[in-house]
Amino acid sequence: MFNQRILLSLWNPKLLYKYLLKLYLKLRYPQLWKKNAIKIMRYDWDYLIILDACRYDMFKLVLKDKSIPFVVSGGSGTKEWMEWNFNGTYMDVVYISGNPFLSNIYLEMFLDRNPFFKVIDVWDFGWNDSVNTVLPQTVTDAALKTLKEYPNKKLIIHYNQPHHPFLSNEEFLKIDDGPQRIGIPWKGNTIWRAVKLGKVSVKRVWQAYIKNLELVMIEVYRLIDNLSGRIIITSDHGNQMGKFFQFGHFSYGIRTEELCKVRWYTINKKEESASKLEQIDEEKITIKSKIDKLIKNGDF
Repeated sequence: MFNQRILLSLWNPKLLYKYLLKLYLKLRYPQLWKKNAIKIMRYDWDYLIILDACRYDMFKLVLKDKSIPFVVSGGSGTKEWMEWNFNGTYMDVVYISGNPFLSNIYLEMFLDRNPFFKVIDVWDFGWNDSVNTVLPQTVTDAALKTLKEYPNKKLIIHYNQPHHPFLSNEEFLKIDDGPQRIGIPWKGNTIWRAVKLGKVSVKRVWQAYIKNLELVMIEVYRLIDNLSGRIIITSDHGNQMGKFFQFGHFSYGIRTEELCKVRWYTINKKEESASKLEQIDEEKITIKSKIDKLIKNGDF
């Protein structure tokens, strides 16, 4: 099998590059090996909030907190992350998903079963065609409704942001088809493709990426205001932003710091000190003021 892979790679430059990159990364970053990856279902939490494609460094930047711990993700993309984490049965968990890959259909397709008590396909009924994604407030609304319907269940709330499309930039929205959906024709035009073609700069995309995180955090805080218990904020994976000639994320097995190093931000609503909760309130005010400034300047 090993020799067969090498032979196939020699005939395909892209495969050869990925093969050599995997070898380099295994030697350079042994701490990112999959054996060190977290199994999120083994940890104690009442509410697990997933921010899709959120890099560890940008989360620290937006929250202005250098002390946020990180964990190693089990996937360099959502599908690999899903297969790594959900190999049991979790009848005490309801999954609220804005991501088409975390859906009833895909769970049956890739895992041969639905491991949860229920999956709420927000991406299906809450899709916004004008921006080619599910807005953060739609996911929050679905989560709050689910909280009332299933008050004794643990919840996983999966926001699409800060994953593209980038909501604050109308120019970028026009050239981004968003995530692929089941049964919907998809042209494959994304902001990452536009960067590769030189249509937009990496700097502008990074700024829009950051704004997407600020936007979703407004909704995350609205959700947290209605929760009580142990809350974890984490991510499935990050994005490369140009490193190793990749702007989005690689497929299986290519484990970089940008993709697999994700935050593990814990809030204990029952136990947190007043100072910690005040810090969260200050973060909300800071992000809200940034969004208000964008609106005032006509950038949003």
